Amino acid sequence: MNQINVILKCDTNGVQLSDQYGGKVKNAPELVIGSEAELLLDLRKTTENAVELQAVDGGVISNCEQYFFAIDRDFNSATAPLFLKTGGIEALVSSGRTALKVSIPNFASEALSAALGTARSSEFTCEIAGLNENGTACFSLLFPLTVRNRLYAGSNDVPESVASDPAYLTSAEVRAIIAGEAHSEALKTAPVINSGGFWQVGEVDTGIPARGPQGEKGEKGEKGDQGIQGIQGERGEAFKIDAADTLAERSQYDSQSRNFSFLATDTGNVYIKASDTSGDWSDPVPFKGDPGYTPVRGTDYWTEEDIAEIKSYVDEAILNGEW
Repeated sequence: MNQINVILKCDTNGVQLSDQYGGKVKNAPELVIGSEAELLLDLRKTTENAVELQAVDGGVISNCEQYFFAIDRDFNSATAPLFLKTGGIEALVSSGRTALKVSIPNFASEALSAALGTARSSEFTCEIAGLNENGTACFSLLFPLTVRNRLYAGSNDVPESVASDPAYLTSAEVRAIIAGEAHSEALKTAPVINSGGFWQVGEVDTGIPARGPQGEKGEKGEKGDQGIQGIQGERGEAFKIDAADTLAERSQYDSQSRNFSFLATDTGNVYIKASDTSGDWSDPVPFKGDPGYTPVRGTDYWTEEDIAEIKSYVDEAILNGEW
């Protein structure tokens, strides 16, 4: 089974494929036609002062009555998606984690294969959503997905062990059931959750609970070991002024590369190129401090003449000329 882990950054700008630090991931996750896969969608958000993305609030995700996973190329709701899955979707919510697990025993549909054609691969749009008891969406997440073709998908011959087993149906029998040619009228209606919390098909109450009992909360795991200290980075270069002139001459250096520094000698400010774009300078940064305090004679210091005058006064007035 192919297990695919995807981080979805969910914020006010929508949903984005991301790494654990919030960086955009360019390549969409890939599913292979006719393969068994498990898609684990890790739902995260940015948080102030946090280096890594944090888990989104799991309340909205876990309180849905049912989920669906759809793949299509357009947003025409009047037509069925190329691939639709309404079962095997589980919300995983715990301390510090909110995720959705989509189990796909066989990733295939005639419509999806026809849309892919003979291309090696193609990108589609995915939607995973949760519905409340009224069928209204609690949440809806859209993200890109690459579907890859196969050179050989195996034989269409049915093994004898399957063909002779009455528990299995042929593809024709399955299509007949879907078309309503070999089942009761009740099965033509999609199952819904009734007011008692049970699955209902048409007017038939199956008595099967739509949701199982909630399990007990698991024990808190042990604290993990501290990670290995990272390698110390190389010592950076000392800051230096690359050019100095009056502010009016700064434009001569507009085409310099990022981090180029210019000192305006008439204003005492330093400007640094913010990027390689011409004229993209930073705000002024003072390079020289304010002028220092000028001492005042007679207040902050004595001159030699002042000292001599004081000494003469002491000689005459106190020591009668003897020092």
